Amino acid sequence: MTTIYLIRHAEAEGNLYRIAQGHTDGKITKRGWEQIKALSKRFQSIHVDSVYSSDLHRTCATASAIYSQKGLSLHTDPALREVNLGVWEGKPWGAIAREDPEQLLWFSTKCHLWRVKDGETAEEVQTRLYEEVCNIARRHDGQTVAIVSHGFAIRMLLGKLQGYPLERIGESPQEDNTAVSLLEFTQDKLNMIFRSDDSHLFDRSQTSKKIARRRTSALETGMYYQPLSLPLHAEFLYEMSTAAWREAGLAIPNDADVSYTLFGFNGSKAPSALLQMCDEGEIHLLYVRPEERQQGLGVQLIGQAAQWALSQGRDELYISFEPGDPAKSLFEENGFIRFGETTDGKVQLKKSLGTQFDLPQSLA
Repeated sequence: MTTIYLIRHAEAEGNLYRIAQGHTDGKITKRGWEQIKALSKRFQSIHVDSVYSSDLHRTCATASAIYSQKGLSLHTDPALREVNLGVWEGKPWGAIAREDPEQLLWFSTKCHLWRVKDGETAEEVQTRLYEEVCNIARRHDGQTVAIVSHGFAIRMLLGKLQGYPLERIGESPQEDNTAVSLLEFTQDKLNMIFRSDDSHLFDRSQTSKKIARRRTSALETGMYYQPLSLPLHAEFLYEMSTAAWREAGLAIPNDADVSYTLFGFNGSKAPSALLQMCDEGEIHLLYVRPEERQQGLGVQLIGQAAQWALSQGRDELYISFEPGDPAKSLFEENGFIRFGETTDGKVQLKKSLGTQFDLPQSLA
């Protein structure tokens, strides 16, 4: 018999940016690293002989919770990847909701009907993951293995083990980030002992606050975007940029070298948010209407800034703030670090866009 702990990866930036990230790579968020630390504590007293993950950053980083503390090597395996989303890869979920609403609904509720150009089917993902987990189990007969994979793929596998046909697998639970399921492989068959336990994400020593962000529904999509088009967007551009600089207590700069302007729409005809970028990977302006804040829209704009900067060959994002500007905290919570000051006394922040990671000291 082989004992298998099957784990979903920690929260990744694509989850917050609301970007379709099947095979698209991305970094772990600050909250994601807190989840990884909690997962590491959970496995301190659990014997594990070998650790596997897909070859994507978000699973490799999550697997560090286990292999780093036990002195094991990590085995990466592309067969453990998330579903290939084809033409959806890297697109905002909000854009997919507008362009392909029926398929998006089927993606979560009627997986057997879901079809996307150049992508896998739900059945292909289910078969791929089931066969690879069985192969790993056969190689480790009599041992305990930890496997880190992805939400949709794990849902397809666990639904199969619970007896859901693909037609009804949308009724099965969705996995929280770092949720742990326990499987046993015996007599050449996988059996599920328990599913999707996330008890390690509760800090019982303090407030019992959960280290997770549960979306309001599986189909929470986020914003869709339109690049600046004049004269169509001229009124919106003036109104929102004026409001942004007025709120910051600054005059609108006349010498800004803006290369890219993007509006974010959150279900209304008027844009909810505005992003302006300079060539050097610098965020010139990021603004969300006051009445639409506290919905994660600013983080989604950071995601769009990162995607544009990467498309321009940049590996870092930059932004500058007046000292004491409270807006700075949004960026610090999302991976920006202070690296200097401008000649006029502004605080400079930067964010690496690469997917290399260093183990936190508590995990190393």
